[in-house]
Amino acid sequence: MTSSPRPFRRNVTPVRGVRPRRILLAILAALFLVVVVFPWLASFATDWLWFTEIHFESVFLTSLVARSLLFVLTGLVAFAFVYGNLRSARQGIDLPTLIMDTGNGPRLDVSRFIPTLVLVVSGVVAFVAALALSAQWMTALMFLHGVPVREAEPVFGRDIGFYLFTLPAISLALAAVVTLTIVALVGSTLLYATRGTIAFLPRRIMIGPRPSRHLERDPRDVLRAARVHLHERTPAPSRVRDRCWRR
Repeated sequence: MTSSPRPFRRNVTPVRGVRPRRILLAILAALFLVVVVFPWLASFATDWLWFTEIHFESVFLTSLVARSLLFVLTGLVAFAFVYGNLRSARQGIDLPTLIMDTGNGPRLDVSRFIPTLVLVVSGVVAFVAALALSAQWMTALMFLHGVPVREAEPVFGRDIGFYLFTLPAISLALAAVVTLTIVALVGSTLLYATRGTIAFLPRRIMIGPRPSRHLERDPRDVLRAARVHLHERTPAPSRVRDRCWRR
């Protein structure tokens, strides 16, 4: 007897497509290289060749170290400040599940994306702040190595070196703190609004007790620090009047 031939079967392994998440990450990485890394490398090579040509390598290395330290320190401080405020605001957040289809389609749990979004936003803000502040390396070095001029200005009687070396760094630090406070305030307000503890009504805004304490604390601390610093740095009006009368 002859057996009937068996049909030939070939095991076909399904090919998995590339995930959209990996494509998005690859696109973001390529943009980062083109927009940030390659221009920085070109500027770095140009500056190094120029400083080497005029035999001022020590000046270039000093600026490079100052920029690197400022980038790391300010980036860490900015990330800790923004992420700490946003993380405090997102605790207990409970967003409704979004329905992707009106029928029995897939559902998307939005609340599980909030921690990742908070982390990414904090990292982007810290990176931008670090880039902006590291460019002010000369101001930081002048603040650290400033010397008195031994010549007082006529109104407040303060040494002119204060206005040349110290005051620009103080103004830069206060501007950075105020900017980070505004960013953290806006982000925290949005997160509290998703929880319903802040409600934007037609003619008023309802704020719960917890966001009220949180959102009032940071601006108040910044204003208090600025006021104390200016009070310590500025002489009393009576002394200014006495000095003017003497003149």
